[in-house]
Amino acid sequence: MNMPRLLSGSILGILILSATFAEEPPHPIENNDNRMDAAITEARSRIDEFLGALKSNNKERYPKFAVKAAVTEGEHVEHLWLSDVTFKDGHFVGKISNQPHVIIKVKRGDEYKVAKDKISDWIYADA
Repeated sequence: MNMPRLLSGSILGILILSATFAEEPPHPIENNDNRMDAAITEARSRIDEFLGALKSNNKERYPKFAVKAAVTEGEHVEHLWLSDVTFKDGHFVGKISNQPHVIIKVKRGDEYKVAKDKISDWIYADA
């Protein structure tokens, strides 16, 4: 039996994704966290890999896609996963798939839009 592989824009993405879906509370990250900055830079630099799989529309091979967006409210920033994503006019649109813990202006299930160059991570399954 073949198990799907998870492909991520960053190494942190795979580790963080498992915690996200387990609904663990967020871990505070300093604004100048070099590892987080490097992970975001890597994810953004490899976004065309993600887009190629998404645009292939091959749901048998690529059954699941998600991007992470930084949602801001006042001084607070929370990175939330968006699932069921589509891409149009330079933006990803998806449904927030985890419950925000700091931000109150959005909730799980809300539609959210993020520009391609503003994502903080991405992940998809490759069967």
